[in-house]
Amino acid sequence: MTATPLDNAFAAAMADPTQQNAFYGLLLETELFFPVIETDPAKIGEVLQADSDTLSPLLLEVENLPVLPVFDSQERLAEWAEGAEMRFGGLPGYAIVEMAAAQDPVVRIAFNVGQLSFHHMEAEEISWLCEAWQSMREAIDVSADADLKLAVPAEEFSDLKEALIARMRDIPQIARAYVVLVEGLSADVPRDICVVLDVSEAGDGNRIAEELVPTAAAHEPAGESVVISGNQPTILAFAKSETEPFYERIAA
Repeated sequence: MTATPLDNAFAAAMADPTQQNAFYGLLLETELFFPVIETDPAKIGEVLQADSDTLSPLLLEVENLPVLPVFDSQERLAEWAEGAEMRFGGLPGYAIVEMAAAQDPVVRIAFNVGQLSFHHMEAEEISWLCEAWQSMREAIDVSADADLKLAVPAEEFSDLKEALIARMRDIPQIARAYVVLVEGLSADVPRDICVVLDVSEAGDGNRIAEELVPTAAAHEPAGESVVISGNQPTILAFAKSETEPFYERIAA
């Protein structure tokens, strides 16, 4: 079976620990598939999406603890099921992580069972990843007296930009997007790569920024921290006056 992007990201993370965040980010962004409980024979084989029904994942019991098997393709799930007829769900990784972390006890995740990228995620790892995801989703909150230092980046950050551009094309409210460097925004890192959105409706900025978090997390440059500004006029004004947009929506 052809290697998937998550296979490659997992292999890179195993070879170089600095690539682990890239694997986790891609895991959060990717649609993953898992078996669900289904009592209606007519629906066997259908993909159950988050907004179509109440999901009831089919959990395994390993050492008296609940485990959810998830796969990065329908074909891999079918291979694991060995011909058994079942219905399965499809959700982005971040939704699965949130769902698993909310249970008591936390549901472990068995990713890509039987594949070279097999990874058993324990409760501590899932809780940490869920907390990291929630933190990434938080809107940027800049106080009036914040001492921010804004700068034009010398690096291209091409991978990050290309991934964001592909995602932004599906979000018509984004008119333009810029990249600037910000010091003083996050207490735990010396600087942030700030993706600055210029949206058609200012009130939608934070919501739209949240939609881009999984993509940014999956393509965060090694050793860097990426944040997304959807509603910060000071940062946007600097971006407009000092840089060129890396994305600009073409009018229909």
